[in-house]
Amino acid sequence: MGLFDSGRNLLYYIGWDERIDYRRDGLTVGEAVPCKVGQSTLAEQDNGGTTMHVRRLDFILRASDVNIGSPAVRDVIEWQGRRFAVCDTEYERCWRWHDRTQTVYRIHSEEVDHEQVD
Repeated sequence: MGLFDSGRNLLYYIGWDERIDYRRDGLTVGEAVPCKVGQSTLAEQDNGGTTMHVRRLDFILRASDVNIGSPAVRDVIEWQGRRFAVCDTEYERCWRWHDRTQTVYRIHSEEVDHEQVD
């Protein structure tokens, strides 16, 4: 790692003040994982004549902080007392690398009720 890479990493990891719990198949695989919360969107879905508003968030976290291999659809992220299910979007799979060194995940999710993921 060169001088510029180490400087970029120092700046990049400032502000990782949010904490999440990451669950897979009902088991906690990451507790109080430091992360950043990326873009938030409010999507509308037509559900047979009823319009539903769905909150979508991207969570940005270091791959080394969770022991999951890679994020998967229906994994659950708990943040600030709310639950988010990892999901694909219209244009992308459920996650992508957020950095060029492939050490940080950007995970797409939708807010869900407890009954939807249990």
